[in-house]
Order: sequence, then C-alpha cells, then structure tokens
Amino acid sequence: MKKLLVMMLVVTMSVAMLAGCNTNANGEATGQNTEAELALDSEEIISEEVLEMTLEEKIAAEMPAKLEVGEDEIIVPETVTAEQIIGRWEEIKVTEGEYAEIINDMNLAGLLVLNCSYMEPSEFNALVNEHFGGTDGLRGYFGDYLGYLKDDDGVYGNGLSVVPEELLFDEYLINQAEQIHYLIDMYQTDTENSKEFYDIIMNYLFYNENNLFTFDCDDERLQGSGLTSLQLIALSLIMNDLMEYDQDLYLDGVYSESFNNVFNVVNEHSNQ
Repeated sequence: MKKLLVMMLVVTMSVAMLAGCNTNANGEATGQNTEAELALDSEEIISEEVLEMTLEEKIAAEMPAKLEVGEDEIIVPETVTAEQIIGRWEEIKVTEGEYAEIINDMNLAGLLVLNCSYMEPSEFNALVNEHFGGTDGLRGYFGDYLGYLKDDDGVYGNGLSVVPEELLFDEYLINQAEQIHYLIDMYQTDTENSKEFYDIIMNYLFYNENNLFTFDCDDERLQGSGLTSLQLIALSLIMNDLMEYDQDLYLDGVYSESFNNVFNVVNEHSNQ
C-alpha cells in the first residue's frame, strides 16, 4: 500500500512539474512553446535570412537578366518603319484632357529620337517635318518628353511620358531600358541603399565599371540613338543627386553635353 502511495505521489509531482512549464500561478504561459510561437520563430529566421541577402544578390535575383552578346558580336536592330512608329503612337495616344495633344507630341518625339538610327532617313525626315517642322522642333518636344518621365513626386514611370521600353522595338534596347528602369526604381525607393544604386548608374554612364547591363556606355556592339538616348534618360533621372555627389560633373554641364550627343546622332541621321 505504501508503494502505491509513493508511485501516486511521484506521478502527481510529475504532472505538476509539466503543468508548471506551461503556466504560472496566474495561468500565464511560461515554458513550452505553442505552435503559434514556433511559427513566429520560423518567420523571424526567414526574415533574418532575407535581410542577410547582399545587395549584389538582391540585384541578381530581381533585375532583368542580361541578354547574351558575344564580345565581338555586333547587334544591328531591324529597320523600324514609319508605319511602325505611327502604329505604336496610336497605341499610346492620350485621347482626353486639355493637354492630350502636347502629351502625344512629346511621346512621338520620344519614339522618333529613340528609334531614328534604325529608320530610313527619308521616312524619319518626313515624320519629323510633318509633326515638328524639323529637328529643332523635335529637340524641344524631346526635352519635354524627358521632363515628364517622372510625376510630381519624382517617381519614374508615373509621369505623362511613356517609358522608353514601350517606345523601342529592338529586344536588346528594350532589355537595356528595363534594366535602367529597375535600377532607377531601386535608387528612388530603397532609401537605405540609394547611394549604392546611384553609384551603379553613374558607373554605367561614365566609367564602365559594372557588369550588370547588357551593354556598357558607348558599347561598340550596339550604336545609335537608342543606346545614346537611354544614357541621357538615366542621367536625367539622377540629376538632383548629381548636384550633391558629383558637383564637378554637374558644373561641367554633363547633362547638356549628353543631350547634345543625342541630337548630334539625330542630325547626322537626318542629313544622310
């Protein structure tokens, strides 16, 4: 009988100890993790792993991948016709609003400048003369196109102008435009790493010290107004910080020089 009492006492104490692991005198959890707690712990571990992803790994996972181009391979975009230009223009046309006509002219200017090197000069000139009265008029509207790629809050792609990847026809140029768009978005939204993204864009524009883009700045494998215009567009989107981080470059008038480079290509093509 004594042995039975002792065994019952041991069992009772064991149950009490187990209960003590889960609740205290006030009925509060103190010991064993619940399923909800274990799930939260797992989420925290996953979050820590995401936070530990390096900037390079983040870019590699998210940025549009480079298209394969051989070191000596020359990319010659297919000819873009006047019919294609007008067709795309009709697709993106604004049909309502007080400034619809001006917005449409800006976007047509973007279409013509970005694609002029890949058009027959006669077709290019016919459209420029019909809609802008010559390349001087085209220049003004393209300047407006650049200015309205951002909205009032400075967000790229939310402005009145259609983003370049929707105005281009060649897959390599579209890829390059999408890569620039991604980096600009990250530069604007990832405040913790904004300067790092700024540096990546600057390296692309001036120093060729990156391997992220399908084509480097002034890459000889793809020449023409498309690549030149994308460089100008990228520069226009970081101008505010150019004044802060690279004041000498800003004071040297790199934006005006880049704009002139684009229209040197445009005028050269127009005069062929």
